[in-house]
Amino acid sequence: NTTIKWPNDIYVGNKKIAGILIENTISGMNLKYSVIGIGLNVNQENFPEEMNATSLKVLFKKEMKKTEILNEVLVSIEKYFLLLKERKFERIKKEYLENIFRYKETAFFKKEEQIFEGKITDVDVTGNLIIETQNGSGSSEEKFGFKEISFII
Repeated sequence: NTTIKWPNDIYVGNKKIAGILIENTISGMNLKYSVIGIGLNVNQENFPEEMNATSLKVLFKKEMKKTEILNEVLVSIEKYFLLLKERKFERIKKEYLENIFRYKETAFFKKEEQIFEGKITDVDVTGNLIIETQNGSGSSEEKFGFKEISFII
């Protein structure tokens, strides 16, 4: 029951287990390079209540070997790197969307101080979240950038 809570958190059920941070350097109109950091809760057992987090140790009820976990993560990174190299963008996007937290489910979101209901329908090429919302005249799709909205969990 692992999902991606857009844009960069990994959840098991309703609890965060990992996060991914990406910093891009752009030169003109081109991506020069990206630095990617991954944080994964491995053997931590206690979390502050407000964090709503978990770890592999809590889930599997045993101490985890960090080197084995690292090897699994690296194998997965290599798999998707090779797919990128082969330009399999549609396959990657399909898998990403299939694993989005609350994808195509009615959920509540918050923009500034306004709470609204909608369904995640897509993520565009620039990473904006596309949400179908209801209004007086029917439904419409709206795009939201990073930190523009948050989930109400």
